[in-house]
Amino acid sequence: MKKLLSLAILMTLSLGLFTACEEDNDGDTTLGLASECDISNNVKNNYKDDAVRLALRLQQAGPLASQIEIPQALVDRALGALSAVYNSDFAARDSIVEEYDVHAVDYPAYNKFTLQVDTSFAWVKEWEDGSRLTENAAIDELMNAYSIDLDGSLTPVTVNVGGTDLTVFIASLTSTRALNLGGLVSLFEGIDGVVSGDFNEAGADGNNINIIDNGNSVELTYTIGYDADEEAGECLADCEFKRTWAFTVYDSDCSAVYTGVEGDPAP
Repeated sequence: MKKLLSLAILMTLSLGLFTACEEDNDGDTTLGLASECDISNNVKNNYKDDAVRLALRLQQAGPLASQIEIPQALVDRALGALSAVYNSDFAARDSIVEEYDVHAVDYPAYNKFTLQVDTSFAWVKEWEDGSRLTENAAIDELMNAYSIDLDGSLTPVTVNVGGTDLTVFIASLTSTRALNLGGLVSLFEGIDGVVSGDFNEAGADGNNINIIDNGNSVELTYTIGYDADEEAGECLADCEFKRTWAFTVYDSDCSAVYTGVEGDPAP
């Protein structure tokens, strides 16, 4: 009798595991699996850039939106969450990591930006001549403090400012560090001679990773975009189809919970 009962229990467990596996493949059922935030070199190499972009998105959505430095704690949190999904055993994990190799689209920019500068100001002449520093204390302080270089020559354009056509130069600038350019550009715009600043704030269509802060957890969504006649990852704008896998990663134990898939069929 005991042998029959044990066999019945074993068969029930086996059926449950098979069903869970099938549900995991289909993405129709919430399924949890604990995984350590083991941030290996492989994970760092694969997701370092993604972690910075996701941390910056978290920063810009919160109270530190005007802070120029990207908090390392946010980068670590994003990288830990990415690691938890990477280290999990879900079939969906294999889709986003192995099959489609999904990464965050390159926005917001964190080290490249442009400034429109008024050619009538003396300090702008220094940039025209290719000098990194300008003898304008405010400009040079920002250039040094945030490791910024002048990237190439200035490009002349005509813009309308207050109903008046104004000839300005567009200066392309690059920092060797990852920064919140929204806050940095605002500082430059407060300096006489800087007409306006710009950087890539909006992402293209296609493959992407998004992050949402839920307090004691983060939600990661991995999206692929594709057209009927292209493979996933080739579509960059106005993709015909999209498919998204969702995970929740808890801060307390770095457990990753796969919460399902939605959108169009996988290509």
